Amino acid sequence: MLRDFNPYYNLWKTTNQWYELEDKWKNGDWEDLSPNEVEEEFENSLKVINQVFRFFRDREGLKDIFKIAEDMKGKIDEFKPIVPLAVYLRKDGMATRHWDEITEKVGFEVNPNIEGFNL
Repeated sequence: MLRDFNPYYNLWKTTNQWYELEDKWKNGDWEDLSPNEVEEEFENSLKVINQVFRFFRDREGLKDIFKIAEDMKGKIDEFKPIVPLAVYLRKDGMATRHWDEITEKVGFEVNPNIEGFNL
């Protein structure tokens, strides 16, 4: 019975955690952003949601739940390019000159010392 319930639990738990973490990472204080946490939690969420996605994809009569799993997989996949960005930008070696180069290339100021700066 537990084995049958596990995919439902994993879908709910991963979805809930993902929304909380993504909001924290994107909108939280820059200084509180942990690149290790982003990388680890992203990989874990991706692994679990892929398992859930495959489980519900192959089940008859669970089209609505599969749609939720599919949407969640899409949201996590969409975040994938942001992971290395977060990791590199939070490296200890990021100096003012690096931020100046980024600012020049993107055409607007990117500086972690600006109030409200976040991912």
